[in-house]
Amino acid sequence: MFGDEGVELLLQFLSGDSDKFSSGLGYHKLLLSSVNAIWCCVSIVNQDLFLERGGIPILLDLLEKCPPSMQNLVLGALLDLTEDARAVPHVVTWRGKGQKTAVSLLIELWRAEEHAMGVKRDSNHVMTDASVPLQGVEQLQSNVSAHTLSSTPTLAILDVADNMRAKIYAMLYRIGFDK
Repeated sequence: MFGDEGVELLLQFLSGDSDKFSSGLGYHKLLLSSVNAIWCCVSIVNQDLFLERGGIPILLDLLEKCPPSMQNLVLGALLDLTEDARAVPHVVTWRGKGQKTAVSLLIELWRAEEHAMGVKRDSNHVMTDASVPLQGVEQLQSNVSAHTLSSTPTLAILDVADNMRAKIYAMLYRIGFDK
């Protein structure tokens, strides 16, 4: 773990210039390492300082502007931080580009995930196949049977590991979207 100086340095890296993501200078790796440091180093001891210094809004800003390859990791860190109820108001009051709310951002991410998976929706984002509303093309085209080995993970389990929908749902639940 690290102290106050470490939290300050971590927040400085996380709030860096987003134009450097694809610069080829290793910034992408530094950013990934910084997000990983949240899991490894931000604890009960220094989480208060992380929240006070705007750590949640910085992570939400990062989630809004980072490439899709990083969004799952950033969302996971946010989700873990919101286990502490004191972090939730920081999520609820956040505003991004164009006054976008956290709920709007999460819904955008959900739609992008579904689009990437090939989930069937019409132009109004309404399910077109009520019998399998969340399945993507890969799940629908798979040949999984009852005779599949129990040690082989199902496509549903792999789906949860590969995409962000479970994390998005959990985050929406934590911030009270169901109320």
